This record gives sequence, C-alpha cells and structure tokens, in this order.
Amino acid sequence: MNKAEELRMKQLEALMEKSVSSNAIAPSFFLLAWKLGIPLAPPHFGHLLINAFVFGLPFGPVWTGLMWVFLPDLFIFGWIGAVVTAFAASMLFGLLMASHYWRQARTLNLADLSFS
Repeated sequence: MNKAEELRMKQLEALMEKSVSSNAIAPSFFLLAWKLGIPLAPPHFGHLLINAFVFGLPFGPVWTGLMWVFLPDLFIFGWIGAVVTAFAASMLFGLLMASHYWRQARTLNLADLSFS
C-alpha cells in the first residue's frame, strides 16, 4: 500500500467515525477512480474544483442525452446546443455537488487530512 492509499484509508476511517453514510463517503465515480489507481481523495477531503469535475463529468452528457431523446425540440441549435447544454449542466451540477461536500465537511469539523 502506498502513501496515497494509506492517507485515503485514514480519511475514510475519519468519515466512518462521524457516521457519514457509505454512499456519501465513496460515490460511484470515486470508487471507479480508486479501482483504476487514480489517487483521488474522498469528496469530503477533495479540492472543490476536482470534486466539481468528478461529479459534473458524467452528469452533463448523460442528462443532455436523455433530454435529447425525450425533448428533441429543446435543442433548436442542433449539436452545438447539445454540447453547450452538456457543458453548462456539467458545470452547474458539479459545482453544486462539490459545494455540498465542502459544506458537509465543514459541518462535521473534519481534520485537514489532505493529499500533500
């Protein structure tokens, strides 16, 4: 086990001690990143912009694809409108989720166990 994995385990233990739900401790894209060997901190300890990227990246294209299928008249500008919508949805959802985790980390008074 390397240093980043040891620190992540300490962070996960700190979250479990605070009785944070397992879904909030390790969302699915974070689990995928960890299995791929990407040294990513749990969302409560991660940087706001990194969390926004990780949460927003899968959401925007999926949401836009569903909107394209069910409401095709919404995209009057074709593919350009779809790309702009996906980007805007990704940014908005990512920033909202990142700010939620940042606020929850401050509320729980988590120690600063960051990847440094």
